[in-house]
Amino acid sequence: MGAVYGFLHVLTAEHPEKAQDVVGAKKAPNAVTFLASRRGQFNALMARL
Repeated sequence: MGAVYGFLHVLTAEHPEKAQDVVGAKKAPNAVTFLASRRGQFNALMARL
């Protein structure tokens, strides 16, 4: 979680690479980015998983 963006990166056997920053996460097929101002909504959705 940074000042502007956060990201969730799902590591799998098929995609074991981990993004080091939000730019890498935006390009990764196994990551989701979100605005820091929406962290509460993102956390609520994650709790439902």
